[in-house]
Amino acid sequence: MILTFVDAGVLIAAARGTTDISGKAMELLDDDKRTFASSDFVRLEVLPKPMFHKRQEEAAFYGAFFEAAGRSTESPGWWSEPSIRDSPRKADVRGAHPTAGGRPAAGRGE
Repeated sequence: MILTFVDAGVLIAAARGTTDISGKAMELLDDDKRTFASSDFVRLEVLPKPMFHKRQEEAAFYGAFFEAAGRSTESPGWWSEPSIRDSPRKADVRGAHPTAGGRPAAGRGE
């Protein structure tokens, strides 16, 4: 088996990318010769937006991936699994973008 770390870009492309990009991402995720790893940080990167905008199919897709992923990188001790699961519902993440004033970074006009 090939251990493959899946970053947010692959998951987002598979869930809502263009047909070509989405197809390539799904091809990778459907590869029976691979086992997958990711991290709590990738989970936190992809889940809040579809949950906030009530895109349940997209959130379910990500949830299914993380449920099936065989490995996850270790998070720092201050980061707890319950806070990751609960953060999209309990935390106000508006303005939490790493740029000053919560403005999107150049080229990421969302």
